[in-house]
Amino acid sequence: MDRYVMISQDCHAGAPWFIYRKYLDPQYREEYDRWVSKIADSPAGFDQEELKSVKPMQFATMSEARQREYLEGMERSMGHVGNWDPDVRARELDREGIAGEVVFCDGSQKNYPPFGIGFQTRGLPPTSPELQMAGCRAHNRWLAEFCQTNKGRHAGIAMVTMEDIDETVAEIRWARKNGLFGGIHLPALRLNTTGEENFWHHPRYEPVWSVCEELSMPLNTHATSTGVVYGGSHLVGMAENAWTTYRPFWVLLWGGVFERHPKLMFCPTESGGMQVLWFNAYCDDYIARFRRPELVKEAISMKPSEYWKRQCFVGASAHSTRNEIDARHQIGVKNIMWGSDYPHPEGTWPASIERTRELFAGVPEDEVSLMIGGNTARVYGFDMDLMNRVAAKIGPKITDISGPAAATTAQAR
Repeated sequence: MDRYVMISQDCHAGAPWFIYRKYLDPQYREEYDRWVSKIADSPAGFDQEELKSVKPMQFATMSEARQREYLEGMERSMGHVGNWDPDVRARELDREGIAGEVVFCDGSQKNYPPFGIGFQTRGLPPTSPELQMAGCRAHNRWLAEFCQTNKGRHAGIAMVTMEDIDETVAEIRWARKNGLFGGIHLPALRLNTTGEENFWHHPRYEPVWSVCEELSMPLNTHATSTGVVYGGSHLVGMAENAWTTYRPFWVLLWGGVFERHPKLMFCPTESGGMQVLWFNAYCDDYIARFRRPELVKEAISMKPSEYWKRQCFVGASAHSTRNEIDARHQIGVKNIMWGSDYPHPEGTWPASIERTRELFAGVPEDEVSLMIGGNTARVYGFDMDLMNRVAAKIGPKITDISGPAAATTAQAR
């Protein structure tokens, strides 16, 4: 083919709160209504006028014309309806030349999954583990239905909690069986050093790692979803994303999880990739100088950088730069996955071809092919026959991406 197969490893989707409501188990809906009302008083919450205009239980009783009018109003006031409308989304993907996508949850348009799981939950009312798991189930069931509308093009990521491990394992199996092949989103954990929740190296999580390895469900983290709050400083939080998003790597590494589960995959996303060079060098040097090698051998049998190359993959989107591409051989050409960050404005959307051409200009075609789609297809298990058929119709021509760097256009900015 004379076209690239573009697969975005970082996209987002989420439903308006009144649509999420019908996917909640009925016993939680009244509590959800109260939670939504509380959000209206939060800086991160919904607009009061919007809440007054329609209540959750009223939307289902509206005529189709009134529902359409209301959704169009939301599109004008809240952003892009492709966040939850699969037909609009498919048109955007086609226009951008993107054959497939990995789909994280969202919150940018105040479309948080029920009870605040996932992204940008700082400032939202706290909820119980039971309610959070109910919110996970609602999001997963909505997302599974959403992804089926363009089957095979959307690798939805399932939301889970880690309170009841048996329940979590069952939810992961449900997600995989119902078409969510994007893996799971690792929930944020407090940095406890004592007690049962001893972060990801604790034995209680072994069944989760086992089922994810068995079903080829990657572990995903994402900037802004680590759960760490920095006294209200957004800039400090953004700077720390470079480390908090990657923190599970060294916990899983030194806890021996990668050793015990050699096919388990870890994908930190939208936090850059240059820090990989530092922590691989640091960890390799650390074990070389460590005075008690028997302790190291209890957890790992290879160099840390070798586990990285085997099992970890950078979701290079939004905050990634040409620096990562220039360092691709050190990070691993087979370990970098491009993402558009749709529908977030800090990514390449709505000018993905132009911006991606700037990023990959002068890079050999075979390497671009891996980073722009091939690696994501392999890690997440996309059907390449389908991806090739879609890309043959809408994918960017090789010369569109691999030619000389394009001048920055008004559209791209």
